[in-house]
Amino acid sequence: MKRRALQRFGITGLKPEGMGTKQILESRQYGIGNIRSVEFQAGRAVQEFDKAKGELGSVLKRMYALDDTGASVKKLNDELIDIISPATESIDSKIIAIAFKQIRNTLSNVGQYKTLFVYLIVYLLFNDGIQTVLSIAGAYGADTLGVDLIFNMATIVIVQFIAAPGSMLFNTFARIYSSKKSLMISLVGWIIIIFLAMGFAPLEDTGEYAIKDGLFSWWPKLIRTYLWEPFGLNVNFQWLILGTFVGIVMGGSQAIARSIFAVMTPVKQSAEFFSFLGFMSRGASIFGPLLYALVAGYLGARTAIFSVSIFLIAGTIGMQLLVDVEKGKKEALKVK
Repeated sequence: MKRRALQRFGITGLKPEGMGTKQILESRQYGIGNIRSVEFQAGRAVQEFDKAKGELGSVLKRMYALDDTGASVKKLNDELIDIISPATESIDSKIIAIAFKQIRNTLSNVGQYKTLFVYLIVYLLFNDGIQTVLSIAGAYGADTLGVDLIFNMATIVIVQFIAAPGSMLFNTFARIYSSKKSLMISLVGWIIIIFLAMGFAPLEDTGEYAIKDGLFSWWPKLIRTYLWEPFGLNVNFQWLILGTFVGIVMGGSQAIARSIFAVMTPVKQSAEFFSFLGFMSRGASIFGPLLYALVAGYLGARTAIFSVSIFLIAGTIGMQLLVDVEKGKKEALKVK
C-alpha cells in the first residue's frame, strides 16, 4: 500500500521501509508539486490552442464576410500575396542563380574530361535526330502518307512491346562486341529507318497522298517498284514495318548511349554530369524539329526527313572517329 501511495505522488525508486513520517510528507509534497506543474503546462497548452483556434475563427469569419463583389477575399488574398511573394521570389532567384552557377562549374570541369566532352557533343547530335524522328513520326504518317489512325495507334503499341526485347538484344551485342559497337549498330539502324520512311508510298499515285515532285521523289517510286508492289504492301502495312524496326533500335540506342556516358563520368560527379546531360539534351532538342519544319515548308516532307538524318549521320561518324571509350574511362578514374 505504501509503495502504491508513494508512486501515486511521483515517488519512484525508493523503498518505503525505514522512511520516517517527515520524509514521507516531504515526498508527498514533492509529488503534488510535480502534478501541479504538469497541470500548469497542460493549461498553457490549452490556452495556446484556444488562441490559435480563435485566430483561425477570425480569419474564417473575415473570409465568409463577403460582399457581392468578393472584396473581402480579394483583400485577404492581397495580404497573403504581400507576405508570401517576396519570400518566394527570393527563393526562386536563389535557385536560378545556384543552377546557373552549377552549370558554369560543370563547364569549367569539362576540360579535364576531353573524351567525355567530345562524346557529349556527339550524343547531342544523334539524340536530337532520334528525338526528332519520334516526335514528327505521327504527323508524317498521317499528313504525308495518309496512314489510317488505327494503324498509327497499332504502330505505337508495337514500338512499346518490341522496345524491351530490343534493349536486351543490344545488351547482348554489347557483351559480345563492345558498348561502342553496339551503339554504332543502333545508329546505323536509325539511319536505315529514315531512308525507309522516305521510301514509303501508296501503291497507286492517286489522291492527295500521291508522290509529289521533289528532290527525292525518285526514291519512293524506286522502292515501290521493287518492294511494295511485288509484296502488295499498302502504306498502312509499311508503317507497321517501320514501327517494328523503331522498336528494335529505340531501346538499345537510349540504354547503350547512357551507359557509355556513365562509364566515362567520375563517380563523385555522376549526378552533376547526368543533370548537365539532361539539361543540354532538352536545350539542343529544338534544332531537329526546327530544321524539319523549315525544310518541309520549302522542299517537302520527304526532303525534310532526309535533313533530320544529317544529325544521325554526323553523330555516327563522330562516334566512330572521335570517341575512345577506354580513354574516357581512364580519364574518369584519374579523378580522386
